[in-house]
Amino acid sequence: MSREKNKSQKRREVKGIVNRVWKIQDMSDLLYQIHKLFFNIARTIFKCDGFFYI
Repeated sequence: MSREKNKSQKRREVKGIVNRVWKIQDMSDLLYQIHKLFFNIARTIFKCDGFFYI
């Protein structure tokens, strides 16, 4: 019984953290910057850019 309670409590904590992270308004901008960075790296490594568009 107590083990199940702990599981659900942990799950709730994780959900709260995830929600807090996704509430950051710069998240999409951050993801865009990361994607752009990987795109540039991949382009220089593989010398092709067709596969890396999202």
